[in-house]
Amino acid sequence: MVVWIHGGSLDTGAGFQSSAKPDRLVKEGIVVVAINYRLGVLGYLAHPALTATSQTSEKGSGNYGLMDQIKALEWLQANVAAFGGNPNNVTLVGESAGGFSIKGLMAANDRTDGLFQRVIVQSGPSFFQETPTEAEQRGAGFMASLCAGDSSPEAAECLRNLTLEQLLALQAGDPEFGSEIVQRPGVLEQTVAAALASGQFTADQVLEGSNRDEWRLFVAAEQLVSGRDSLEDRLAGSSTDYRQELIRRYGSVTEANADAVVDRYPLNDFDNADIAVSAVGTDAIFACPGFGNIAAAAKHVPVYAYEFADRNAPLPSPLFTRVQPALGTAHATEIPYVFASQAELEAEFSEDSATLAETMVRYWAAFARSGNPTPSDGTLPAWLSFVNQGYQSLQAPAENTGPFSMLSGGPTFNEARNCSFWLGS
Repeated sequence: MVVWIHGGSLDTGAGFQSSAKPDRLVKEGIVVVAINYRLGVLGYLAHPALTATSQTSEKGSGNYGLMDQIKALEWLQANVAAFGGNPNNVTLVGESAGGFSIKGLMAANDRTDGLFQRVIVQSGPSFFQETPTEAEQRGAGFMASLCAGDSSPEAAECLRNLTLEQLLALQAGDPEFGSEIVQRPGVLEQTVAAALASGQFTADQVLEGSNRDEWRLFVAAEQLVSGRDSLEDRLAGSSTDYRQELIRRYGSVTEANADAVVDRYPLNDFDNADIAVSAVGTDAIFACPGFGNIAAAAKHVPVYAYEFADRNAPLPSPLFTRVQPALGTAHATEIPYVFASQAELEAEFSEDSATLAETMVRYWAAFARSGNPTPSDGTLPAWLSFVNQGYQSLQAPAENTGPFSMLSGGPTFNEARNCSFWLGS
């Protein structure tokens, strides 16, 4: 059985939204369940007044969305057999926010032990989790225009009397809120990094990876929404302006390390500035944190790693033909390869991309059944674990000699994506 956890930055999205149609997985004999969970302020606000008046056995606040996911998994344990699912063979699949939700569920092992056996994490690296105090201070600051930021009963009453419209208006007017999975007593006692390092996490097997061009989606989308010129036009080949653009965009690029970043990603090495800026975001925010998670988990359980690399992936919208950069394998472009319907595959995919999509569904289904992505009938090439193979490069046949090619291993990926630099190792 597969449980799909949708993405959307923990702020948007829904279970079986337009990008998630499981019929090809179902044809492989997989029961697929999609869940919903609270989002945004309703799902992830921590506040000292909410903690003080918490009715849970260990007082805390925040992580309501994560608690919803746990409750859904508990419900499935009790009820899914009636729908043909096996409660003792559960695979969580999540992309982006769904992926790092899975990391939170893995780390919350005191609450999730026995609720699932394995996980597939698509572009969902985990960075850090705030302490309860840090999360409550941030939440109090965010709510300051409406309610007091202390732990008094009056502040709690104020918060609980706010209307949905007030909360959504506040969130829409302050994009800096940032829904986050945080540490919370009784729910998530440890950080994801600590859980992966110690092996104290829920999951007997892990399949995880990211896309070659993740951050191109966000650079292109910003251009669409803002109506501004492309970065190529705005930066006009200036290394100084490029440096400042990287500092503006990425918290991991600062005055202290910006020159080193520019040295590793020289503007002249890329076709245009949009691709250069995207490459920095891809490595710093997705590829390298994901590599760190994979390498840590692989010391304790079998991990199967991939990089999605079909740059002929269908566009999520024709609007993206108007902007730079070309999306290539941008964030979320891999979702339809597993979750597009057969009709969509035939209408929207090239023959080579459709071949890759069918191959990926078979690997995902085999992993969900047994914890090993290689089908037992021997009809697809073996996909070995991270410690034996490194990354599997998911490419269409026209790009290679077959649907898959192997990168030479974890260290090669590390070097290609500058992960030692970004991870400080």
